[in-house]
Amino acid sequence: MGLYNKYSRLATDFRRWMFRLSGDRMQFLDPQIRDRAANQGRKDAWFLDQYKNPHESKHTFGEVQGWFKENDFEFMNSIPKAQGESFAADEKPFEPHAPGTALNHFLVQAGETLVGGRDGGFFIMIGKRL
Repeated sequence: MGLYNKYSRLATDFRRWMFRLSGDRMQFLDPQIRDRAANQGRKDAWFLDQYKNPHESKHTFGEVQGWFKENDFEFMNSIPKAQGESFAADEKPFEPHAPGTALNHFLVQAGETLVGGRDGGFFIMIGKRL
């Protein structure tokens, strides 16, 4: 399941606010739009998806893991990883991994916030029905 993270999305929320105030003239604030290698169509699609989407919900690692428990799913993995470790070359994302603690989740989400939600604050949780 892919979702936007409540905290990693803060940089995007700030830019959305700045764009609204400037009549969308401050698009240079977004690193994806500043990317000279990307074609204009890709930049336009990114802008519309990230900043003009009429409905958006934001969630945390703990919240989604709670949904998994409530609905009889076993947590398998997440991107970024719930415990903050890096992916190994031989990673098996569909095998069970530790779900991490509230402190792990905080550190991972805070780290993503500090790098400005480089992927737009998007994260993935992988679960398996029990």
